[in-house]
Amino acid sequence: MEPSSVPVPGRCDESQHLAARVVLLVDDDDIFRTALAESLREDGYCVQAYATPGDIPPLPLLDDVVVLITDYEMPGEDGLAFAKRFHGSHPGVPVIMVTGHCGIRLEHEDATADFLSLRCKPIDYEELHQLVQQAQRRVQCKRPSTS
Repeated sequence: MEPSSVPVPGRCDESQHLAARVVLLVDDDDIFRTALAESLREDGYCVQAYATPGDIPPLPLLDDVVVLITDYEMPGEDGLAFAKRFHGSHPGVPVIMVTGHCGIRLEHEDATADFLSLRCKPIDYEELHQLVQQAQRRVQCKRPSTS
């Protein structure tokens, strides 16, 4: 398992976990992954960033995630296969797939899944932040209250 070049905090701030503010980010593009992770962290999110799905800990350990942001084309398991696998164990968590290859086949076949939102690179960071906020609200409404 190759560690990514992005510093991945081993622990998120407890308040971020309690507030359902954990974002799972998977993208093999170091520059994009670093920039997006930093941007989301500035908004107060705990970002768990990985270069490939193979770098991620077992899925049951990711129960605090409010949204998965994944690239489509990566070495090993592609983003769509990972998104489907992740959705299988975390059905209430939305997935935002980003890609530089917005082909008609992808847009019409698999990207129409109700859990999946497709965005093409270059990414509009403001729009992506809005999608993450919407995902957080969706997840918070579905999860039982801990109070």
